[in-house]
Amino acid sequence: MRSPSALNPLLSAWGPGERSPLASPPRSAAADVGLLLLRLTAGLLMAGHGSQKLFGLFGGPGLTETGKQLAAMGYRPGKVYAVIGGCPSCPAASGRPSAC
Repeated sequence: MRSPSALNPLLSAWGPGERSPLASPPRSAAADVGLLLLRLTAGLLMAGHGSQKLFGLFGGPGLTETGKQLAAMGYRPGKVYAVIGGCPSCPAASGRPSAC
């Protein structure tokens, strides 16, 4: 197998300690903190919304009532669709939406 520098002549122009102008600039600590705050805010909002659907927390209808509402809209069985709709929202605060 050929080395990456043999495949792309742009990679061979810079040594191991030099940065390529094609590389993205390093992020600052302020950008990292800002992204963390945005992720936490979005994750907590989604977790709160999912726990309203599933558990009835924060004044939400809960699983049974959400299932009835979905069944009235034509989704049968409504309770299964309520779980499918609420389940991905709860672990969103951890950053692992597939953890459900």
